[in-house]
Amino acid sequence: MKTIKMMNVVGGALLAVALVACGSKSKSDTTTAEQPAATDGVALKLAEVTVYDGKEPLFKLHADGTTELGTKEATEVKWVAGPTFKADGTLLVDGEPKAKLTQAGIAITGTDKVLPLAIKEDSVSVSDADKQISFSLEADGSLKVAGLDTKGKSFRFEGASPEALHTGLVVWSALFVLTQQVEQPAPAAEATPAAPAAEAAPAPAPAPEATPAPAPETPAAAPSKADKKGKKKGAKK
Repeated sequence: MKTIKMMNVVGGALLAVALVACGSKSKSDTTTAEQPAATDGVALKLAEVTVYDGKEPLFKLHADGTTELGTKEATEVKWVAGPTFKADGTLLVDGEPKAKLTQAGIAITGTDKVLPLAIKEDSVSVSDADKQISFSLEADGSLKVAGLDTKGKSFRFEGASPEALHTGLVVWSALFVLTQQVEQPAPAAEATPAAPAAEAAPAPAPAPEATPAPAPETPAAAPSKADKKGKKKGAKK
């Protein structure tokens, strides 16, 4: 199912990427929104929030809605620009609206598809037919994950207020869901079976060998005059 291409969003960083590296991909499928309607965006109180993987910074949300994704290279963390979030829940990639956070989930722009994401006051959850994954924050900003094995990884959110931390959790969780919705390649068209080759017509039977016509008999040579004279002489005797 096609969704947003997360080229700049993933970047080898983000908690979602760390979890995917642990082999814990979600199987969430896109669904069509029913109730509530996916029209009104979720209000985001944008603020400065940083997410850490252990001691290493991994993700940054800024007060203007821009984000940065960190990736560890050798001994330093390098940062790349991520998507931008608006206060009404709209997600922009390269300045273009690609999705919107709503009470029904993540509505994909230009389609009727909504990715499952339930935003509550103290947690954010993702559910599908197989399982439910829930993200919430402890009092010290540590991330609590239910329904997903983080393989011993420890994540922590830092922000100026509980509201800022909740916004950071919502944004971070939304990116987690989107990074799971990898664009699937279109199934290869089945090859049309080649028509069976026409059977070659049997070669015509060889023509019967022509029977050689009998050689014409050579007519006897006419008797010479000398022979005639000899015969006459013999007759007289």
